[in-house]
Amino acid sequence: MKQSVITPSARILGVLAAVALTLLASGGPAAAHAELASSDPGKGSTVTSLPDQVELRFTEVVGGPASVSVTGPSGELAVGEPEVSDDVLTQRVDAEDLSPGRYTIGYQVTSADGHSIGGSVRFRVGSAGQEPIGSTGNAVSGASTGGVGPGVSGGVLLALAGGLAAALALAVLSLGRVVGRVPRA
Repeated sequence: MKQSVITPSARILGVLAAVALTLLASGGPAAAHAELASSDPGKGSTVTSLPDQVELRFTEVVGGPASVSVTGPSGELAVGEPEVSDDVLTQRVDAEDLSPGRYTIGYQVTSADGHSIGGSVRFRVGSAGQEPIGSTGNAVSGASTGGVGPGVSGGVLLALAGGLAAALALAVLSLGRVVGRVPRA
């Protein structure tokens, strides 16, 4: 009659597998960050006049510290401190000395999970017939998240890959030991 042998390395393998499964099951949502959902003026849009304020709307609640800059041909147009309310970041602007041309809204805000996110939105002030321009970054600064996809950061994926590689190595080693043993009668 064969007797099953559970080696210490097989026990470690079981623990590592359980930890890896726990990380896979819970890692996604915890690693998510807010992203820019929309802006007014919109990304790449052409507006005939600048509103009294710019508005940035995010995919989740954001908070301070927050900063916003609005720059154009005549320099910085942001006036006062930015206001954060739930998922909206608002900045008043001085639109009196408005010149036609390209404008950039630069922002930095803190997501609900405490990570700093930032980016920029470019738009144009001029006649409606002008070609729209693009924007840089689409919400989450690559440097702040190392983002791989929605809800999964690069660090989480790296930890999972390392854990799974270690578990696989232990499985191969322990399998070799278990298969190589001959039970004694």
